[in-house]
Amino acid sequence: MANLNSECFTKQTESPLTSRGKIEEAEYFLSRFEQVPLDALKHEISAFLSAVRSVFDHMLEDYRTTFDLGDMNRLSERAFRKRAIERHNERAIDFLKWYGERLSALRTNRDYGFLFRKRDHNIHRNSSKEVHMVQWKGQVIFSTEPGTTVTIPLVKPKTLASRSQLNATVTKNGRTASFPIEGTDEVFFEENMRSNIVTVCSTFLEDAKRMVEDAEKTWKTISSDHEPKSSTHYSYHPP
Repeated sequence: MANLNSECFTKQTESPLTSRGKIEEAEYFLSRFEQVPLDALKHEISAFLSAVRSVFDHMLEDYRTTFDLGDMNRLSERAFRKRAIERHNERAIDFLKWYGERLSALRTNRDYGFLFRKRDHNIHRNSSKEVHMVQWKGQVIFSTEPGTTVTIPLVKPKTLASRSQLNATVTKNGRTASFPIEGTDEVFFEENMRSNIVTVCSTFLEDAKRMVEDAEKTWKTISSDHEPKSSTHYSYHPP
């Protein structure tokens, strides 16, 4: 008889995925924007876009459960509407109308609407275009008289949160003086050069979060009787 010790069992725990969960995931990737090396930033941006875009897909799943519309092979706005009409669920129909209007407003937003297209482009073509810009702050006013040489080191910060403390020099008539320079780095999406990526993505996420909160105020959260629970599975592997 096999010895049934604890090492023979594998435990797997699954957590439900909801729009709230996807918001937390997007917040995590957004928080990493200023932490990762600049050459790895594009990967965090891609992960953020995927997570925040999934918020809206999970909203449909959340409210498919809330309105008790039953299982669907492939959930979409069209499938949701069809099932709601079949079951004469007026609240579900009202929700979907509201959902479509709010999602359309996000898609056409001047500051971040392009992120929907960028996310789809990243998923299908595996590419992302951003624009880097280095800004220098410090005592950079100097004379341009003949015989004057100004030297400012070009050292790029390693992350968005890092600052490069440098000393620039001015040489005039054989005498050299130094002055401090602080280098900072900002990254912009080429579709919006008015605000850096942190601002754009933060605004997008906040509006997505507000949409979820507004839905909860009107149609409540998922019923505790219907909400998917975390599940634990144990499997036995004979030694």
